[in-house]
Amino acid sequence: MACQVNRRGRPKCNITNHPDRPNDKFCATCNQRFSESNSWQVIGFLIALLIALIMISVNHVQKSSNSNLLRRETIYIKSKLIVQNDSR
Repeated sequence: MACQVNRRGRPKCNITNHPDRPNDKFCATCNQRFSESNSWQVIGFLIALLIALIMISVNHVQKSSNSNLLRRETIYIKSKLIVQNDSR
């Protein structure tokens, strides 16, 4: 038997807990099963992955910036001579 539909064309299901499967729910009228999803776990994982990628790229940019600075400016402490190279 098909369920009645609402204004949007979606079925008005009588959703109850499935007696045999604790994570599933089903409609008593049309016997359609609905699985409960843990979408927050997926979203949390994606956010953590995004933060890790941002931190890695910031660290990479910072290291390349420091190495460029060291190439341009060489300081000899023992002779107290400062040699500055022009930008290439």
